[in-house]
Amino acid sequence: MENQPFDLNAAIQHWRKELAKSSSFRPDDLDELESHLRDSVSSLQAQGLTLDEAFLIARRRTGPKDVLAAEFATINGSSVWMEKISGEAAQPLKWVQPSGLKLEYELLAGETEAATLKFRSCWGTLARAESADGCWTFKRNGFWQTRASIRMCGANTDLAVFQNNTWTGGGTLTFTAGARYKATTNLWMTNYEIRTENDEPLVRFNYGGLFRLSAQVEIQSAAKGLADLPLLVLFGWYLAVMCYMDASVAGAAGAGGTS
Repeated sequence: MENQPFDLNAAIQHWRKELAKSSSFRPDDLDELESHLRDSVSSLQAQGLTLDEAFLIARRRTGPKDVLAAEFATINGSSVWMEKISGEAAQPLKWVQPSGLKLEYELLAGETEAATLKFRSCWGTLARAESADGCWTFKRNGFWQTRASIRMCGANTDLAVFQNNTWTGGGTLTFTAGARYKATTNLWMTNYEIRTENDEPLVRFNYGGLFRLSAQVEIQSAAKGLADLPLLVLFGWYLAVMCYMDASVAGAAGAGGTS
């Protein structure tokens, strides 16, 4: 019985069907991977490999299913997160504090949790933020002219640095990639806002609460699709919380001084 010729299309369809069993892949992801695989097969054939040999090597170079699934889960998770906060079907955003005994906050997109911000202690400035995009740490140093940094969890280098330059908690946020944003608050400290360098509003936090701090988050039209938007929503709330805490401490100190 003669050997059947290798059917590249059938082999690719079987490979694609196996990938499709994972929810990490979208149809266009599979199209992209298939195109990459076919290009690799053609390149290997041009080097003298048979069709079946070229397919086996190209498939191996593309990567194992579990590794690809993990990569695309991160990519698509980030896309879903962006859609939740700024897409056409974006849900109302609100930061809530489930317990007044802990400095832990949840960002709700409608009724769905989209991100969290948790301070390590009630007395420190180190906080950890997590969303579908990943994990970051925020930490403030200094007293009068404070400085706060954004880092990937476990990293030793800054992604961005916030430099306070007003007595009300405003300042400038500078990313190492070059983007710069302004942070401002009103006189009564009931809202905190992130703006462009040209003072165009991007994100506004309207916050308040006696025992549990919460905030309505408004994404302005200029922020739609902005690559830094997820971090601005996370870090902006961190700055707002720190501003609120500073005001509370100052208020308590002032009350103590007049008693």
